[in-house]
Amino acid sequence: MRYVTRLLFGAAGSVPFQPDNKGIKLTKPSHGFRVFVNVSNGEQFMNPVQNVAFANEIALAKELIAKGELEASFSHLERAHIIGQAFVVPHAISHWLMLTVEVRRRRVTAALGQIVRIVLGMLGSAVGVVPVGNTGGTDISMFKRMPIEPELQNIIDSLPPNPGA
Repeated sequence: MRYVTRLLFGAAGSVPFQPDNKGIKLTKPSHGFRVFVNVSNGEQFMNPVQNVAFANEIALAKELIAKGELEASFSHLERAHIIGQAFVVPHAISHWLMLTVEVRRRRVTAALGQIVRIVLGMLGSAVGVVPVGNTGGTDISMFKRMPIEPELQNIIDSLPPNPGA
């Protein structure tokens, strides 16, 4: 039996997927809400390669934000967005940091766009509907699917970033 879990708040858990529950089951444990969702690829969490790559891109972006190098930080946030957009919390983190950058740039419209993307992105990730490859910036439609760089696709597929090296 397949176990599929999406975490919104609280500790991770799993529930057997039952086709008759339409893939969604809400529970309220003492520490917060869990949302269990039928995800098309059946994955519960990021694979180890994906997890490390996401954490590295976020760390690099935060370091560049702290230095005031906002343009360079945004490219790392876009990469993190592509890597983590299928998962609720990583998707929200990438948009939250994009919002931070847009506020520091004093771009009100872009900041408002990131607020909308935080909400809709979390919902989309929770139900398994995201525009694959979308970089997450407000210069791109939030519904546009985009090609994924081979390096990032390898990460998503749990291959080392440079499998030939």
